[in-house]
Amino acid sequence: MRWLLLKLLLLSLCACASTPNIHRYTLHSAPAPANASPLSLAGGLGVGPIELPESWRRGEVVVWGGDNQIIADGRHLWAGDPKLAVSRVLAANLSQQLQLDDVWAHPWDVRAKPQHQILLVIETFGGQLGGTVTLQAKWRLMVEQGTKPMVTERHVFSATASDKTYGAYVAAVNQLVNELSSALEQSVRSHLKSDQGT
Repeated sequence: MRWLLLKLLLLSLCACASTPNIHRYTLHSAPAPANASPLSLAGGLGVGPIELPESWRRGEVVVWGGDNQIIADGRHLWAGDPKLAVSRVLAANLSQQLQLDDVWAHPWDVRAKPQHQILLVIETFGGQLGGTVTLQAKWRLMVEQGTKPMVTERHVFSATASDKTYGAYVAAVNQLVNELSSALEQSVRSHLKSDQGT
């Protein structure tokens, strides 16, 4: 009996030792800018819908390999839906940058559709561990509850991961989302000024 218990204990220890460590990642908004000037947009601002590259439609944090390959490691996972995380961070950043509480991440309640919207397509998003990470995005500013386009813009952003870890890679991804937020803020301020009523 004693040998049986010892054997079971050893088997359970081996099973625990062979279980890989799972790392889960999310994105976070940038600190609030100290000198942000408020922008008043009657009817609010909606961020989305957002489209991400197809490689982002998975649970794993995907990095680029060579020859148009992607690498997905089951030990490095997003904590939730990365599309919702990008929407949430962009909306939170814009709310702080514009000093406007009425900013909403898609999906929103159809009964309270924002008057102004940013339709966003992220065409390219990724890179190699320890290398350059690229975000190429285009967006269209819409008014009248998303029925009338105002302007379409496209920008490319890049950052270098500080080392070859997944944590550094996700930090570079997060940096690019925050840089995209700043570009969206400038676009909103430039093209929606007339809606301030000043």
